[in-house]
Amino acid sequence: MLAAPPPARDRVGGAPGAGYPGPMHDDASPRRRTMRAHGRVQGVFYRAHTQQAARRLGLCGYVRNEPDGTVTIVAEGDRAALARLEAVCRKGPPDARVTRLAVTEEPARGGFDDFVIDRGTAAT
Repeated sequence: MLAAPPPARDRVGGAPGAGYPGPMHDDASPRRRTMRAHGRVQGVFYRAHTQQAARRLGLCGYVRNEPDGTVTIVAEGDRAALARLEAVCRKGPPDARVTRLAVTEEPARGGFDDFVIDRGTAAT
């Protein structure tokens, strides 16, 4: 009988280092992190900044503006690269002011070949 995957873990915080005590999974297994950036994150090159960092880190997924003024980031890859991207997202580019970054993590689902800026509606 196969064991069910661990549930998604929630974290919310604005400061680097904020988070949960640790993963409940194999560190080598690919993960998916979904992040929602709040604050001044639209119209300040936040998406392009995030895309550049994600590609540099070898991650796949997307970043998109939301109607409520937030930005959603969905990235898949190894835990270390995801942690580095999360740090980038907490800071943002020079003109951004990230006041809150909500983060969830779960096993990777696949389906991404690159990290793109989604200018429409993407499936999560």
